[in-house]
Amino acid sequence: MILGFMAVFLHSCQNDDFKENNHNHQNKLNVKIEDKTFENLMNDQKFSSAFGKIPKQKYKLPNSIVAKTVMEEDYDFIISDDIPAKVITTESLISYTFHISRENDSLENSNSFENLVVLTDSLDTVRAYIIKYNLLSEPVYVNEHNSYIIDAEKEVTPITYNNSQAKISVIGSDGCTVLTLMCPYEHPHPAGAGCIAEDRGDLYWEADSSGCGGGGGGSSSGGWTGSGNTGTSPGDGNSNGNQNGGGGNNSGSFDASGIVTTPVGLDGRNQNSTSNDENNCITLNELTQTDSLSANIKPIVGQLRNKTSLDKEWYCMFKRSIAYSGEEYDTYPSSEGVTEGASINDAKIMLGTFFMGQIHTHPLGQDAMFSWRDLRALKQLYEETGNFNKANVFLMIVCHNGEVYSLKVNNFNLLNMKITADLNRAKGVNVEEKEMYLDIEFRDFCKTNGLEKGFLKRFATYGVSIYKASDENLTNWDKLELGNNNQTVNKVSCN
Repeated sequence: MILGFMAVFLHSCQNDDFKENNHNHQNKLNVKIEDKTFENLMNDQKFSSAFGKIPKQKYKLPNSIVAKTVMEEDYDFIISDDIPAKVITTESLISYTFHISRENDSLENSNSFENLVVLTDSLDTVRAYIIKYNLLSEPVYVNEHNSYIIDAEKEVTPITYNNSQAKISVIGSDGCTVLTLMCPYEHPHPAGAGCIAEDRGDLYWEADSSGCGGGGGGSSSGGWTGSGNTGTSPGDGNSNGNQNGGGGNNSGSFDASGIVTTPVGLDGRNQNSTSNDENNCITLNELTQTDSLSANIKPIVGQLRNKTSLDKEWYCMFKRSIAYSGEEYDTYPSSEGVTEGASINDAKIMLGTFFMGQIHTHPLGQDAMFSWRDLRALKQLYEETGNFNKANVFLMIVCHNGEVYSLKVNNFNLLNMKITADLNRAKGVNVEEKEMYLDIEFRDFCKTNGLEKGFLKRFATYGVSIYKASDENLTNWDKLELGNNNQTVNKVSCN
């Protein structure tokens, strides 16, 4: 009996028929959290109306989507285009949180990061704030929920703007309480998509007024610092639909006058790059192990190598589920085994709770590199598998030149946003035409950059890593990275 939902799609580098899923998760607190690019938000009427009240200069910055606002110009920051915004929708307001950067910022080494929060209510009243998070310790990644446990002090700076100017006002004692939806799983952390998807009944609002200028020391639940940190159960928040609390009460319940937000920007810091790399290497090397609980992919890769001279793609799906012992996980090829695809650029990919990987060929006539559609397939595979499988998800290609490559997901939210943004801008009257356009665009890009370097340059900000088998026997993997000012491809060995 198959316990998980399974869908079968056509996939390949050139032609697949995926159905795009738009997950708008909702929890018992009547709160929705979404990731959206700034470009997509500018097409949203509610946001464009709110943001339009912030005056813009008459020029555009290089590589910027919209003209730089007076707020950005006067206070020396830029809204990050490559990091998705968090959009939080409650019964009484919508909050937009953006990562912002300043000249000479170093995300990898900085002990702080900053967000711009724009809030608009049912009366279209707009408020804006800068929140600076001063990290007191290294953030800890919660892989299951794609979130971080953060220990930080906050500095809240309200922004006052009108039709002619934008200015930073003096921090007052009211209206600057930061409200963050928290998830208690493992250790309290800002609720992410995983928490929302699980429809947890134990999410709660955490109120922090320590950054309001008069807050004292001390700390409380969730790792946040400051006397204003308190948390309440959903029953004390807005689960009964009453969201109208008084300003600055710091009770931990929902307060429509507070600054509803969630931290944005840690994904770009590579805080978890070491553990991501380690986990990717471990899970890839586990695929070649020959014990009864491992996939033992080497013979399957050998079979696929023998198919690369044929006129169709061949593929094999992999599943991972609890073993009969009930204590360990078993990774194994699906019952179909090595299977012939529909054409030279068509291979099936199966999606569902237990499906966590696929290997397919790139035969003669196809590029010996992943395509744009391969990234979309990886995104779909990761999205549909169970939480217990997400760290193990992979997509692998066996190329006609003998090379074997594998993709791993480091940041699903970023991958999802990038794939969606690509589809939105691509030319075509339907998804299939858009995918073809994006594949051709990438192939043309590789003509002048080379396959490996072209992939790394084109998809550098897509939240994925690419690995190359170090030899024919798959005894190890090398992570591919750009070096020498993006002019060379470096190999970083897993061992």
